Amino acid sequence: MQEEFDIAILGRGAAAFSFAIKTSELSHNQAKIVMIGYGFIGGTCVNVGCVPSKYILESAKLYQKMIHPPFPGISSDENSLDFRKLMESIENLTSGERKTKYEDVLTYYPNIHIMNGRGRFLGPDRLEVVNGNERSEISADNIVIATGSSSSYPNIKGVKELKGELLTSDSVWNLREKPHSMGIIGGGYIALELGQALSMLGVNVTIFKHHDTINRMGDRDVDRKLIDAIQSDHLKVLTGYSVNEIKKNGTSYEIIAENEGSISKFEFEKVMIASGRKANVESLDLEKAGVKYNSRGITVDESMCTSNSQIYAAGDVVEQKFNLETIAAREGTIAANAMFGQPYVPVDETFIPWGIFTDPQGAFVGYSENELRQKGIAHESVEIDLESVPKARIINETKGIYKLLFSADDHKILGIQVISPMATEIIMEGAYILRNNMSIEDLVSMTHIFPTISEGIKIAAQSYSRDISKMSCCME
Repeated sequence: MQEEFDIAILGRGAAAFSFAIKTSELSHNQAKIVMIGYGFIGGTCVNVGCVPSKYILESAKLYQKMIHPPFPGISSDENSLDFRKLMESIENLTSGERKTKYEDVLTYYPNIHIMNGRGRFLGPDRLEVVNGNERSEISADNIVIATGSSSSYPNIKGVKELKGELLTSDSVWNLREKPHSMGIIGGGYIALELGQALSMLGVNVTIFKHHDTINRMGDRDVDRKLIDAIQSDHLKVLTGYSVNEIKKNGTSYEIIAENEGSISKFEFEKVMIASGRKANVESLDLEKAGVKYNSRGITVDESMCTSNSQIYAAGDVVEQKFNLETIAAREGTIAANAMFGQPYVPVDETFIPWGIFTDPQGAFVGYSENELRQKGIAHESVEIDLESVPKARIINETKGIYKLLFSADDHKILGIQVISPMATEIIMEGAYILRNNMSIEDLVSMTHIFPTISEGIKIAAQSYSRDISKMSCCME
């Protein structure tokens, strides 16, 4: 028997929940909605992504400060680490967040139903849901695809055979015994964050990174400074290395990598694949629904509508520049408003800030210098070392930079790049600066609280027109 719904949602993460809740509000809880998915509800971020990764990073930073206090005269007699207890506490955190922000929220919306299983299209308005040996069919007037993304595996010899043993950013949270060493394949923000966190907890980590930039559209000089800032005795980032093969040698793994024609071999207790994520589209049978997609995800317009006007898509499953939980939730709301004929504000990637939660952190908004050159936009830039910011000297954390990009004619800010403590908090000021079309002169005239790390934005702006080494404190 086929069950009928007003709206069916494939997925149960941030985009799916945002859409379901907004739709419920617009329909005054009258729309009959079903969310279809498997595993824990809440999606990547709360279960295996941003929530646990930031927790382990903060734990690792604290552990390092216990071992190496940043101020003279302070020492710690006890700096023990119970790795198992730490990892178990991460599981408690994610289950608590999942309950508070997802499971409990559903109690306010009795019209939203949860169906466990994997869904696929049988037609433009029909889905099959498989849960173990059980199969059911449903129909819906509108369908939303919000199936998110999952760890992708590179085409490297040995990966297919060892897939069940290799760690990913999804499975690393199952570790209970601290490995002595770990090789990480991939050099994006996931690899850098988890690699540094584990290294600060005492794991000898080597990251194999094919490119010398974190984001291919980013600026090599800035990315290089962040990579250099996070390397330590326990963390090595090898750029320009192509991994050719992974082998199992007894209880350890051998990575064979090539750099400038030279072959090197490395041995690790564990290996993690962190070479990116892929949109979860493979098992959906999108062709039966007339939904167009490519290797990067589903194609949508600014309203999140797919090539089938009755089907929308949102979140990491969509082809787009940024895969962030905040964007996924925003897109779910846009799709709901568009479906109900309500006004919506499309996502503008120009003003989207993004960050890397390493220590120091990296945060970015607007254009990179590389992008400005490719677009042929005449521009100038200023850059200061974090050492120039008094608060950085006060807290003894001076690794980092502030870089401002601005138009050559009217000096309007086009991009801001920050490497510093709390950069991911500071960059929101940068997002407001870009959204309000402010100039470098506007930044100079802004009064900041002293002493703060965010004061670096003003000091960087001042460096355009004067020698900041000749300025007294707080001078304009």
